[in-house]
Amino acid sequence: MKNKFKELLKFTILFIFILSLMTNCEQNSLIETNQNSLISHQQSRFKVTVLTNEKIKSNNKIVQKLISIDLKNKKSNSAFSKEIHNKLGFTINTDNVNYMEDTQTGIHSYSFQILRDSIKTSNLENLLIQSNSKGGYDAYIIQYGFTSEEYANLNTKSIKKYKTSIYSVDFDTSTFKNGTFSKMAFGCTETWEWAMIDDGDRGELVGAGNEEPFEAGWVLTGISCGYSDDGTGNSGGQATNLTNTSGGGASAVIAAPNTVPYTSQLKNFESGTLNSVERTYYNRDSDIKNTLGQYLIDQNFSNTAKLDAKLALEFSSKYELNFHQFNWVFNNRDSEELLDIKSYLNEIIFVTPEIESFFKKVIDSEIETNNSTEVDFDYRVIVDKSLKNNPNLYGVYSQLGKAPGFQTYLQKFDNKFLLANLKLSVDNQFGINYPINQNAQAITLTPENYLIKIILNNDASLPSNIMKFPKIISPIIFIHEMMHAEINRILLKCSKLPNVNTQNMTDKQWGIYLKNIQNDFPKLYKYYEQYQLNTTNPTEFQHEYMADRYRNTIKQVLKQYDSNAHSEEFYNTLSWFGLKGTAAWTNLKIEQRDQINNSLLNIYENEPYFN
Repeated sequence: MKNKFKELLKFTILFIFILSLMTNCEQNSLIETNQNSLISHQQSRFKVTVLTNEKIKSNNKIVQKLISIDLKNKKSNSAFSKEIHNKLGFTINTDNVNYMEDTQTGIHSYSFQILRDSIKTSNLENLLIQSNSKGGYDAYIIQYGFTSEEYANLNTKSIKKYKTSIYSVDFDTSTFKNGTFSKMAFGCTETWEWAMIDDGDRGELVGAGNEEPFEAGWVLTGISCGYSDDGTGNSGGQATNLTNTSGGGASAVIAAPNTVPYTSQLKNFESGTLNSVERTYYNRDSDIKNTLGQYLIDQNFSNTAKLDAKLALEFSSKYELNFHQFNWVFNNRDSEELLDIKSYLNEIIFVTPEIESFFKKVIDSEIETNNSTEVDFDYRVIVDKSLKNNPNLYGVYSQLGKAPGFQTYLQKFDNKFLLANLKLSVDNQFGINYPINQNAQAITLTPENYLIKIILNNDASLPSNIMKFPKIISPIIFIHEMMHAEINRILLKCSKLPNVNTQNMTDKQWGIYLKNIQNDFPKLYKYYEQYQLNTTNPTEFQHEYMADRYRNTIKQVLKQYDSNAHSEEFYNTLSWFGLKGTAAWTNLKIEQRDQINNSLLNIYENEPYFN
C-alpha cells in the first residue's frame, strides 16, 4: 500500500483553492487591504461555479464514481438522490456542489460537503471527485486546515498557518473505519496568493449569496506534501516539494471548498414560504433559525417539513415566544398538550396580556416537567408536577373538587371571586427557598407577570411541614391559600398592572389602584383602609378580612369535604386555623380562646395523619 502512495507522489500536484463565498463588500475590502502586499493580481485560468443536483446527475461518470466508493442512497432506491449516505460514516449533499475547472488543462473537480455520522472534527472537510488523465475520476477526502468559521475570515496573515490533508478514497477506503483516520494520507503545506478572476471566467455561485458572481479568491501557488502514518506504526516521513507548474501539462488536484449546503433552499423557504412577520421572527433568534434550518435539511425540504416549520413560526411569532417556548411548540407540534393550548386560545375572542402570560406559563411548566403539568384552562389553574407527584396532597386537592370545586367554594365567600392565573406546587426545600416564611404550612406569593403562585411546605426538616399535621388540616390550608390567591387576583385587577408591588408604583398608579379597590370592592377596601392604610401598626388585612367575614363559609366547606363526620365544635375550632392573632380572635373572650386551643390540641392528638 505504501508503494502505491510513493508512486502517486511522483506526480506534480498543483493544489489550488479558491475561497469563493465572500460577499462583494467583504471582497472589495479584502482586495484593498492586501493589494500592497501582493506583487500582482493574476488573471485566473480557473473557473468556479456551483452546480445543481440535476447538473451532477447528468454526468454519468460522476454518478458511477460515487456509487463505486460505497455511497448509498439515504432515502430512496434511485441511482442518485439529493442526499447520499456512505456506510462508512458520512453523508454528502448534492444540491450544492462546487465545480472548479482549469481552463488551460481541462482538469476539473467537484467538491461535496461532508457531514460526519461519527467522526468529530472542527475542520472543514470535502469529498473531492477529480478528473484524471485516463478520462475517469479519482476520489479524495480533503480535510482543510481551517474551520468553516475561519474560512470566512481568511486574510494574508492567517492563511499562512493552515495545513491541508488529502486522503485517497480510491486506494484505501478503510481510512474511514473505526471512527478515525488510521491509514496513510498526504499532508500538505501551502503557499497562497490573492488573485483576480476576469469577468469572462466568473461562475455564478448559486446559493452562495443571492447569486453574486465570483470576483476574486485565494490561489494556492506552491505546495509541499508528504504522507503520514499508515496505521502500522511506521511514519511516512518522506516528503516531496511540489510547486506551481502553471505552464500546463502536469497532473493537478484543484478544489473550491464547499462550506454551506442547502443555502438556496433555506433562502427560498425564508422568502417564499414565510410572511414578513414570520420572517422577522425567524431571523431575530439564531437558535430558532438554526433549529428549523437543521430540521428542513434533515427532511430534504419536503412540503410537510416546510408546513411544520411555518405553522410553528406562525404561532410563535404571533405571541412573541422565546426560543425555549418556541422549541417546545415545535417539538410538540402534534401533542395533546399543544392542541389544548391552541383550542383554548381559539375560543377566546381577544387574547389579553393576562391570558397570554398564562398560556406562556403553561408552556414553561410543560418544559420544566416534561409535559407532566395538569392545566384547567377554564379556570386558568396550573397544577405543577410536584403536587401531582404527592399522592397525599394531590388527593386532598382532588377531593376538594380541583379548580371547579374551589371556584364554587370561593364564590360562597364572594360572587366576584373567579380563579385565574394560578399555579399550585409543593416545595421540599421550603425553608431554604422561603426562610422568612419557614413557620408557614404554605404561602401565596403576590402576583408576578399576572401569575399567582401557591407553594405548599413539604420540607422534612421543618416542624411546619404540612405533612406533619393531621390530614384534616390540609383542606383548610388549601382553602386558606385559595382565599389569599383570590384577594391577590382582585388587587392585581385593581392595579391595572402585571404585578402588585405598591413600593414601585408611581403616584398616579397608586391613586388608580386605591380608587379601583374602593369603587369595585368596597368591603375589601374597608379592611385594607383600617388595617393597612390608616394605622401605624399594620397587620395582615387579608387575614382580618377572612377571619371577620368568612369563617362560617370555611366551616361549611370543611363539613362538605369531611362528609359532616364531626361535631360543630370540631369545625368551629378548625375555622380559626391560620387566623389567630387577628382582631376577630383577640375580641373573643379568653375562655373561648382557651376552649378553641384545647380543642385544637385534642384534634392534633386524635385525628389521623398522613402515612
